[in-house]
Amino acid sequence: MRGEHSKVWWKEVKRISGMSTGTGDLVSKIKVDNVEVLPAIKIANIINKAFLDPLQEYRLPHPL
Repeated sequence: MRGEHSKVWWKEVKRISGMSTGTGDLVSKIKVDNVEVLPAIKIANIINKAFLDPLQEYRLPHPL
C-alpha cells in the first residue's frame, strides 16, 4: 500500500507543478545552466541542498 501512496503523491506533485506525466528526461525540465553536463549524483545533491537549506533556520542551537 505504501508504494501506491507514493505513486499518487508524485502524480499530484507533477500535476501541481505543471510537469507532463508523459515520458521524458527530467533533467531537461531543470532550469539551471549546464545541468545537462553534471552527473546525476551532483544534480541530486543540488536538489537535496535546495530543500534542506531553508530548514537550517529552524534547527535548534542545542539538542533537547
